[in-house]
Amino acid sequence: MAMSEQAVTHDIVIIGGGLVGASLGCALAPLITQYGLRVAVIEATALPEAAEPPVWQPSFDARASAIAEGSAQRFRRLGVWEAMQQEASPIRRIHISERGRMGATRLNAQDVGVEALGHVIPNAWMGRVLHHELSGLPLEWHCPARVEQLAPVAEGHHLTLSDGSELVAGLTVLADGGVQGSRNNWVFPVRRRPINRRP
Repeated sequence: MAMSEQAVTHDIVIIGGGLVGASLGCALAPLITQYGLRVAVIEATALPEAAEPPVWQPSFDARASAIAEGSAQRFRRLGVWEAMQQEASPIRRIHISERGRMGATRLNAQDVGVEALGHVIPNAWMGRVLHHELSGLPLEWHCPARVEQLAPVAEGHHLTLSDGSELVAGLTVLADGGVQGSRNNWVFPVRRRPINRRP
């Protein structure tokens, strides 16, 4: 069967199981469980078992991230905030100034009637919570695996993975900032423009 005639094997393929990819997978949960959406996640770094200590993962390293309260509300809607909050530290005051310049801005959660303006959360913990949520969904993991070839076809994209799998996705989401695999073998148009120039 020609590549352009292959049947779609997945509705959505997410390249990258880090913070963005894992969050997207959780957001798709209602479509996966209610409508049988076929979703696959491709992640280059091996994931630990539930009882194992976290392993190094580019998105979930030893650093911590400061997230706005709006992001926390989105995690609440995804059903993961209760667990994520266990290791979160609230941001109740923010001081904004520039050294050597006059003036400063100070924000206080109490002044605006909210419990917190944001939260600081260890990246590794966010990853553990998101991946635990994903483990309960009927989605397909290719991990560890990289995208070796990606090419457009009539149905969407044809992906060849380092684990020998071949997928045909109706929609492919690139959620890996490191860009897995060799981009030289990814056949799709790229448009570049300076960030200081309007479209």
